[in-house]
Amino acid sequence: MTRTTIQVFVLRAEEKTVLELPEGARVLDVQMAPVVSRIGLAQVQELPCLWAEVDPDAPIIKRTFRLLGTGKPYQELEKLVYIRTFQHTALDQGGVRAYTFHCYEEV
Repeated sequence: MTRTTIQVFVLRAEEKTVLELPEGARVLDVQMAPVVSRIGLAQVQELPCLWAEVDPDAPIIKRTFRLLGTGKPYQELEKLVYIRTFQHTALDQGGVRAYTFHCYEEV
C-alpha cells in the first residue's frame, strides 16, 4: 500500500534546477511562495516553489526543471515539457517590476 503526500520543493530562481523527488512524483503546481531562510537570521523570501504528490517511500530520482522568462530566446524547447506559467512582482531601486516565468521539465 502506498501512502501519498503533497510536498513542496523550492526551485532556484536560476534557469535550471535539479530536484531529488520520489519516483513517480506528480507535479501539481508551480508558483511563488514565502520561504523562510534558515541561514543566519531568519528571513522570509518569495521563491518559486513546486508542489507534487509523492510516495515518500519510493526510490529517489533526479528530475530537472527550467524556469524560462518571457521574451528571452531559448533553444531545444522540444526537449522540454510545459508545466505552468506564473508571475512574480518585485520591488527594486527602479520601482515595481512584474516578471512572468514558464516552468518546464526536461525529458
